[in-house]
Amino acid sequence: MVLEDDLRERVLNVPHISRTATREALLLCLPRRISERVPLAETARVFAEKLAQAVVEADHWRRGENVRALEAACRDLSGAPDETSARPSSLSAPMSRYLSTLADELHHVELSHILAQGLVEVQLATVYCRLSCDAAISVRVRDGDIAEWRIRRRTLSGGAEEWPAPTLREPAMARLLDRIRDEIFHGRFQRPTERLPVVARPLSADGVLHLYYPLSPLEAASLADHLIIVGEAGSGKSTVTRYLAYTLAQRALGRPVATQELLTVDRTLVPIYVRIADFTHWAVKQNISRDIGTDHLLDYVAEQFAGDDAIRDALEGALNAGEAWLIFDGLDESRGSAALNANLEERYRRMTRLVNLVAARGSRVLLTSRPFATGEYGQPLFAAGFVSVDLCGMADHEIEFYCRRTLSAIGCRPADVDRHWTQLRRWIDRVDADFKRRALFVTLLCLVEYRHGVANLTASRVDLLRQAYELMVWRWPDNKRSVGGTGKELPYSVNDARLNSALEVVAFETLAHEPSWDTGSDTEDDIDKGRFYRELDVFREQMFEVLEFLIEDSGLLRVVGPKSLRFSFRIIQEFLAATHVADTGRFTELLGLAAEQTGPWAETLSLLAEMLSSDDDRSWVNKLIDAAVTTVRAKPDHADSAAWVLGRLLRDEKSARMSAEYADTVREMLTRVLVSPALNAGQRDDVGRALSVVGDRRPGVGVRAGVPDLEWVDVPGGRVRLGLEEEAFAEALRLGGSREFLAPETPSYEISLDGFRISRYPVTAAQYAAFWEDEGGASDERWWDAGGWPVSSGPPVVPPAERNHPATEVSWYEAMAFARWLSARLGVHVSPPTEAQWEHAARWGRSAATVSPGDPLAFNGHATGLGGPNAVGVFGENRLGVADMIGNVWEWCTSAYTDDSGRVFGYPYDPDDGRESLSLSDTCYRVVRGGSYTNVDFMLRPTVRGHDRPMFRARRQGFRLVCPLPETTGSETTGSVDGTPS
Repeated sequence: MVLEDDLRERVLNVPHISRTATREALLLCLPRRISERVPLAETARVFAEKLAQAVVEADHWRRGENVRALEAACRDLSGAPDETSARPSSLSAPMSRYLSTLADELHHVELSHILAQGLVEVQLATVYCRLSCDAAISVRVRDGDIAEWRIRRRTLSGGAEEWPAPTLREPAMARLLDRIRDEIFHGRFQRPTERLPVVARPLSADGVLHLYYPLSPLEAASLADHLIIVGEAGSGKSTVTRYLAYTLAQRALGRPVATQELLTVDRTLVPIYVRIADFTHWAVKQNISRDIGTDHLLDYVAEQFAGDDAIRDALEGALNAGEAWLIFDGLDESRGSAALNANLEERYRRMTRLVNLVAARGSRVLLTSRPFATGEYGQPLFAAGFVSVDLCGMADHEIEFYCRRTLSAIGCRPADVDRHWTQLRRWIDRVDADFKRRALFVTLLCLVEYRHGVANLTASRVDLLRQAYELMVWRWPDNKRSVGGTGKELPYSVNDARLNSALEVVAFETLAHEPSWDTGSDTEDDIDKGRFYRELDVFREQMFEVLEFLIEDSGLLRVVGPKSLRFSFRIIQEFLAATHVADTGRFTELLGLAAEQTGPWAETLSLLAEMLSSDDDRSWVNKLIDAAVTTVRAKPDHADSAAWVLGRLLRDEKSARMSAEYADTVREMLTRVLVSPALNAGQRDDVGRALSVVGDRRPGVGVRAGVPDLEWVDVPGGRVRLGLEEEAFAEALRLGGSREFLAPETPSYEISLDGFRISRYPVTAAQYAAFWEDEGGASDERWWDAGGWPVSSGPPVVPPAERNHPATEVSWYEAMAFARWLSARLGVHVSPPTEAQWEHAARWGRSAATVSPGDPLAFNGHATGLGGPNAVGVFGENRLGVADMIGNVWEWCTSAYTDDSGRVFGYPYDPDDGRESLSLSDTCYRVVRGGSYTNVDFMLRPTVRGHDRPMFRARRQGFRLVCPLPETTGSETTGSVDGTPS
């Protein structure tokens, strides 16, 4: 009790903690920790950390030295070592100077210019929250302990594989497993925000509990020596790198840091933090024409510290001793000369050579990038041993935690945080999932809600970026000044439209790398001051004042060289560039640039598409099509990319308002490139959606005269093999399956099947809608089973961009009713396939193991990242000529998985054992096959036997049809005449 009483007294006597509720909340945790018989040393450390964090959260108290003094007192009382920092035995004066300066530069959030209130900076440690990546640890718990564990992650090629044990750092792995044990068996965690996101599965038959724990980027960095973090714009990549460098610097200096993620280092490591855009800009200024080496890197860092050779020597020593952690931020922003910019792959290769060189010398490396730099150009660039993880979107609990902290940091009183968060949460729930899960956009939502109220919130990325831009340039600096700014306001005579126009031109031209802009800037990607002055010439004598304001007060621009400026935030630059194209109609130039280098323009195109879709004046549609045709003719080598750009901009339903001549031109361009190997999965999805908008006329996709136009593929009968072979079983285990899950797919056996025909594609949304639109269709009780009538989902609502997608949200009863209706319309019996028919068509002479694990162009699974169904046929066909058998959506079969009593119909398949009875009640389960866009690799195999209740509906659930072979088929294997089997 002495320790408890002393700690209570210290809390009550700490100045600046003025809110009684805060003190009481802090004191509540201590008795709980002691009652759990947690060691006193641990209690003191945890309590001190909680106190430090709560002070920052609740009271905006910035005097860290008093908090550190309290932590030290707690450690003295308990005899606990300082576990929050790895104190070095000694640091040289140059190294201490370097680390102190670095920590001071990185301790605040990059958006402080628009987040800060008055002179108070937003502390990085205050708002930083745990993010998740696509690497995960799975554990099996047996007899009260972890019996087995393994880590799976994505490869650079997009595949999924087990993380080889030799690349793991054992101390970090051991500590992570200890924390997982604490969570599983004791429910102990330091702070609610640190609770491990463990996902539990039910106990299996042998009493094994399966748990799945997605890693955070910092945890992945602790486990791997060489890590690449990939994320979209605004996903939090730069924040992760800044927080890692800041944490390492603080630890090396012996300062406490309230680490909210597990970051285990077995010795003091010196962070060398490098923004690749700035470093490669410097390399061009130095006229380094040969490969960039570590000497150049050290020279660059030293120059950031006024050419301090002592710092350079200290960092070189750490690098040579393997005691440095190189943190490279933004491979996609690599700069280059005019000649180098012509070859993006060489730009990235130039930088990754240095990364590989540093890694080979024994230093730890972390690098971040947008996907296109490591995917479209960078796959073969990195040396063996690099591990790639993708940043996942923020989970709901992460969004709440981050919003609460951000609201508090930007000035919201603790008593008002709940009210602001409640308003914000209602709005966030309505926002597109991809939009709301990016850290940058969540930050901007918090800012807009706090400054201007919920009425000004928007679900549009474009509108949110516009509001952020206006806060930086027009609204926010009116009465406030940013940290380190001059406090000046824009002169009243400066016209909003003229300044916006000048910045938009500059944003587009510098992204476009036009030679005319390489007149004085140090690199072609940067803004030449002289050229910018000419754009600002309309402001005459106020020109320099405007430029000073944009740099010092708004934070929109920053100086990167004697002749050069750069936009502080690339996403704001991309927004301004898109605005410029939308206002001026420079579509031909944009399509030409994006067709040559699609990756760097992806975000600009996405923003432009949103801008155009909200424009009621549709005159731009024909101009855009003319630009695409011009681009294809002028650059035939980039025709596929140009068609994709066109598709990306025409996905909105309003884009369908075009003349028949233009529609035919667009349809031809899009159909030709739908399965082009030059396009990635996301680009193919864009093309498929645009094709749906203008009218997808591929055979087998639409409707003719009110009847679904199915295209049939002949499937020969005979002796066929079904089930999981021994080799395929081993492969499925390697991909992540368990023996319990795979058991229903065994044994492997042969069976005799009659030949049949199967639809080339799943039934599309347009075809299923015809069933509901027909007067004798869904409303006719004749087509329905007793269990499906009159209960149904009702007429489907199909967006124009998804009419060529599989019909989804369809129950088994509805699929059967559709088949009966279509049988009557065609005069031929059609139905969903039996599971034996389905598997035979999906495998077609191949073993069950012949999937393409991790290949994002083989099928639409989790690895594609689409997050939803795609247009049918986008990922090609199997050797039989049938599309989408694997991935996209699960497909109903007629077969039952269980009977009404729960008895499972296993393999071998026996059509006479009751599984093909159509009279089972809705308490049975029906088979679904093929996997969907939600599934990882080991689920995307032709033998996987899924099952659902016949009333079940989901976006991941669809169906296709089969019919008997005609009496004579000749040599043709496909056929369709006006929607009828030939």
